[in-house]
Amino acid sequence: MPPIALPMALGPPAAKAAFLATSAPVHFGEGFYPEEREGSDPFRWMSSRGRLHFDPHPLERYLELQVFCQFGDLSQTLTAHADTASEELSLVHGWWSLSLPVSAGADAVVLEANKLFPPAYYPGDTRQLGVRVRRLRLNADPVRHLFERLGMAQIALS
Repeated sequence: MPPIALPMALGPPAAKAAFLATSAPVHFGEGFYPEEREGSDPFRWMSSRGRLHFDPHPLERYLELQVFCQFGDLSQTLTAHADTASEELSLVHGWWSLSLPVSAGADAVVLEANKLFPPAYYPGDTRQLGVRVRRLRLNADPVRHLFERLGMAQIALS
């Protein structure tokens, strides 16, 4: 029996989502250790302070990342410094998605943890471990940024 030809609706290709269309690479800099894996997901430990760098751009953008906090008591904070702006975030235990504004012309964001994971939990490892970081994305999508921030607020209020 010959194959059946089904008509297909053809139209213009779907537009790329704004966060993908404006996506730019972000690189781990000083203060981050080599890549490790949790299952199939890569991440990097940050010491007490780490620098993420990228090419400058004439428009405001948003840095998205996921951070893992080892503490279950809301005692760890992460301060993000970008150009002249700083923002302190209280971290909840586990992986948390963040979206941080990056001013026009900025070429880096510096993250600073207020406390380190106690070395007693990782004997034999001489590194200073602050937070785990993964899934870096820089984009110019203010709508996505707003939704990410609303999600952050809901977690902080629960």
